[in-house]
Amino acid sequence: MSGRLAGKVAVITGGTSGIGETTVRLFVEEGARVVIVARKSGPGEALVAEIGPARAKFLPGDVGAEPTATRAIDLAEEWGGVDVLVNNAAIDWTSRIVDTSEADVRHVLQTNFIGAFLMQREAGRKMLERRRG
Repeated sequence: MSGRLAGKVAVITGGTSGIGETTVRLFVEEGARVVIVARKSGPGEALVAEIGPARAKFLPGDVGAEPTATRAIDLAEEWGGVDVLVNNAAIDWTSRIVDTSEADVRHVLQTNFIGAFLMQREAGRKMLERRRG
């Protein structure tokens, strides 16, 4: 561990698989404490158990829902506040447009766009208050 992120607190959405999980592991390896946000509890709880609760917290939830964004940033505040936000949560849209319902598109937009907005807004408010992050 080189410690480039020592003392930093990161909130990482979509942090239980793929790029998100790798990001969680790299941030912890570099000294950060992480708040992991994802929909599925099982993988999140397993990741925290592996890393340890002194370095990781897990919040199950939908980033497209305002209470999830607020709670994620509140969890970071327990460690002194969010320094880094990694907006990684996203839904991959792979179906043909002619086979896609409006509800499907709205679901993708809620997660990929509104979710990123909510997380940035909540993190940004706290970063501005502290004048860092």
